[in-house]
Amino acid sequence: MEWRCRGKESAQATSPRPAGDKHAVATVTAREAYERWKAEPAGEYVFDVVDSANNSFYNWAQLGYSPLDWLTVGLASQRTRVYQTGLDVQRGFFVGFAYRSLSLNVYVFNPGWETPTVVSSVAISF
Repeated sequence: MEWRCRGKESAQATSPRPAGDKHAVATVTAREAYERWKAEPAGEYVFDVVDSANNSFYNWAQLGYSPLDWLTVGLASQRTRVYQTGLDVQRGFFVGFAYRSLSLNVYVFNPGWETPTVVSSVAISF
């Protein structure tokens, strides 16, 4: 299910769907843009149908500003149980570069709190 408003805003949600033999996943994502600002929160809840103690919630959110068409900088946060840290929510910053249909983003989480975690992504649009 997806909702769209005035062009650059959207929200999407899915009902729980099977993910393997003992898990189901429900997701919610949204995008909001205003001039050179963009907010993108996303969340995912994983249900363990065998043992509810293993249920988990994952969240990723970012707020970015694009001073130039090819550059975006901003703040990001995530809550994940994929790897263990002393923080429940990892916070940090990101920088993104775009050229034609190629984009590169680099995220640095936990600077100043713990050993930083670096996440990078490369995307091609077509």
